[in-house]
Amino acid sequence: MPGPYPRAFREDVIAVPRRGESGVTIKQMATDFGVSEAALQNWLHQADIEEGNRPGQTAADAAEARELKKRMERRPSPGRRRAPRVSDQRAA
Repeated sequence: MPGPYPRAFREDVIAVPRRGESGVTIKQMATDFGVSEAALQNWLHQADIEEGNRPGQTAADAAEARELKKRMERRPSPGRRRAPRVSDQRAA
């Protein structure tokens, strides 16, 4: 589920600590931008993953996993027979 803040806003907020402004805490930045401290920490954590600075699942990997899960849920189980279609019953 996408966050309530636009991607461009999140990227701008994340860029501030990346520039290395010393003396500014995460808590102060969160207050200045009007977001929760936890949200800002999550954004920074995910940005580190996306940039390859920290291990974890990227957004692209998560999207691919969701798609695969959806496909697997639509696939019938190996042991179950499918119900006959109406067209199959008419042909008999």
